[in-house]
This record gives sequence, structure tokens and C-alpha cells, in this order.
Amino acid sequence: MKHIDYKKILSHAALILGALVVIAGLMMWVRSEEAYARDAQRMGDVIDIKLGLYRYYLRHAAYPSSATSVLLGGPDADCLGDKGFVSRKGLDCSGRPYLSPVPASLGLTDQDVYTYTPLGADSDTICDSATGCPRYGILFYFETNVFAKKGFHVLTPEGLQTL
Repeated sequence: MKHIDYKKILSHAALILGALVVIAGLMMWVRSEEAYARDAQRMGDVIDIKLGLYRYYLRHAAYPSSATSVLLGGPDADCLGDKGFVSRKGLDCSGRPYLSPVPASLGLTDQDVYTYTPLGADSDTICDSATGCPRYGILFYFETNVFAKKGFHVLTPEGLQTL
């Protein structure tokens, strides 16, 4: 009868288990690095949108109005021109747009969108004024806690707010 070396078996099992733990840790690290990169992209996109809105404000002394919130970066709102967020395909964004193309969200989930909401002076009502709006909010989502707390945020002319 052959003798079974349990110490050798246990040492091989420990090596295999250790290798699996290292591989799992590397996979988690790669996923978190990808999330950090997506949040950096979101932050850059939102800053670009804010700068476009600032240029619009300098010319019009107000922010673009709309009867509803606007999903940014889609085919109907991929340019910020004198008539607000419009389609680049139409003539509404000809000339010198303030932002073209408007960044589109990564669209990984239903919550991963950039939404522009024109706001009245009280910040509780949507502004639909023909002369423009005094404030705005850009709703977006962070996956990590790198730039701000994970979750939904609103960027306003005054700065970043966590919801």
C-alpha cells in the first residue's frame, strides 16, 4: 500500500488557493480602475457641458429654457447653440455653437445619463421662459467615491450637490 503525503497535498492546495485569491483580487482591482476611469470621463463631460452653458450665458445673460428636462448627447440634444440644446442635423446649430458635440453619457445603465433641467429662481420649478432661465441643473451619476460620494449628483452654476 502506498503512503499518502498529506502535507504535500495540503501545500499544493494552499498554493492553488493562494493563486485563486490573487487572481480574484486582480480582477476586482481592474474593475475598480475601470469604474474610476468612467467617473473621470463623466466628470470631464459634465465640466465640458458647464463650460458650454457658461459661454451661452455670456451671450444671452440666461441659460437655455425648455418645457421639460433634456437628455443630453442624444440625437435631439447633441449641440448647444443659440436656440439651446438642439440636433446638429438641423439648422438650429449652424454658425458657432457653444458646445458641439454635447457629450453623451456612457449609457451603461438607466441611471447613467446626463440630464439638463432649466430652473427658475426658486430652483424648484422648471423654467420655460422665452427669455431664458436664471439657473440649471445637470443630473449625473458617479460609480465610485473618487470625485464625490457614489450616487446621483446635480451640477448647478453654484457647484456640485449630492442627492
